[in-house]
Amino acid sequence: MRIAALKPLWRARLFLVLSVLACSNPRSKSQTDDLLLASESATFENVTRLGPHRFESTLRRESSFENHTTVEKVSMEWADWDNFQLQRYRNDRLRAENRVLRGKAFARSGKGRFRAAKDAELYRVEMRHSASFWGRALAPFRGRVHAEKAESGTIDGRPAQRYKLSLVDGEPPARGAHPLSLQGEMWLDEATAVRLSGHIAGRYLKNGVENQDVLISVKLKRDAIGIVPVIKRPENVRRSRF
Repeated sequence: MRIAALKPLWRARLFLVLSVLACSNPRSKSQTDDLLLASESATFENVTRLGPHRFESTLRRESSFENHTTVEKVSMEWADWDNFQLQRYRNDRLRAENRVLRGKAFARSGKGRFRAAKDAELYRVEMRHSASFWGRALAPFRGRVHAEKAESGTIDGRPAQRYKLSLVDGEPPARGAHPLSLQGEMWLDEATAVRLSGHIAGRYLKNGVENQDVLISVKLKRDAIGIVPVIKRPENVRRSRF
């Protein structure tokens, strides 16, 4: 299995995504609680420690000045490295679907026929990178996000901690997005520091230009934790030419 060779790349990319939040907290790291710090250094290996589960995330971006709205969605059924399913949607249309069953990969574009792949490694990498909506939504607010510890509870039977997210005051950046507002929350799994659920809604000026408002929101949820998903082998599969 080639998973080990891919860990450094994924670890670096996920660290950058999580740092959008953790490094944006106005408190020093010594004052930040351990769970929030753990979420900063979490990797996909933390996700695998949850065991089998279902993951769904939706990213919505609306530009009023362009009269354009884009909605992206990913849905994943995860059992282990050799058994998972990933579907990607854009504006309610299925764009791509990957299935890995007992280490054998099948992929299709849209609602076309599945094609068998000789190597599942490409789809393991794609599966990891497809779960990046949270970091993309927070990117315009880099350096301005505050996480406030709230109550503890349980999510899908797992002990978890809730954090309230908001925008802190600050000077607008010289270049790039100009944050205007942000609010949301997230629940972190206490055992793995993985985000079990959360939602964010924010508004910023594209490139800092007045009247070029962009509304962005994201929501995610992990559930059915511990339940092994049923992943079916596609019918009428085409052979791969590669």
